Amino acid sequence: MSRETDEWEAQEERRIGSHLGYLDRFSKQNLSEFLQQQQRSLEYPALLDYIYDIALVFYYQGKYDEAMRWYERALAGYEKALGKDHQSTLDTVHNIAMVFQNQGKYDEAMRWSERALAGHEKVLGKDHPSTLDTVHNIAVVFDSQGKYDEAMRWYERALAGKEKALGKDHPSTLDTVHNIALVFDGQGKYDEAMRWY
Repeated sequence: MSRETDEWEAQEERRIGSHLGYLDRFSKQNLSEFLQQQQRSLEYPALLDYIYDIALVFYYQGKYDEAMRWYERALAGYEKALGKDHQSTLDTVHNIAMVFQNQGKYDEAMRWSERALAGHEKVLGKDHPSTLDTVHNIAVVFDSQGKYDEAMRWYERALAGKEKALGKDHPSTLDTVHNIALVFDGQGKYDEAMRWY
């Protein structure tokens, strides 16, 4: 997940503003009372989506501690309201793993990635794009630690699945191809890297 343009920032700031406006309408109530009230209503999952989006904004800004606080709130709510195997819950688990990976906390990143992978495989299957994104991110965790053989094994699994599910020219597939090139580049195997670039 990376921000590509300033246009993204403006769009997300407008989006977060509307979410915060929703929360502000209820600011006179005690927050825990408000959340308890929302848990009993059909709007609670929508509120959780807003909380998740706030975490995402902090993540994209590189404010990982803030992102983690909001992701933990979203995760607790999703698990309670929708269950541990719901896609929204698993997406949150996946993003928590990404926060840990970006902080260099690789053991934690791997623990959360494995949880996301198990859930995605169970609910969506091994060849679903969300599952394959998690496989790709497990490779990134190994790659970040210089564990190139393990990284390559996971990248190859992600690549095979993405080519089958999405096609060879899909941006997600090409992202995995690029990361394979980076693994070779990081090992000084420049001829192999050029073959993948």
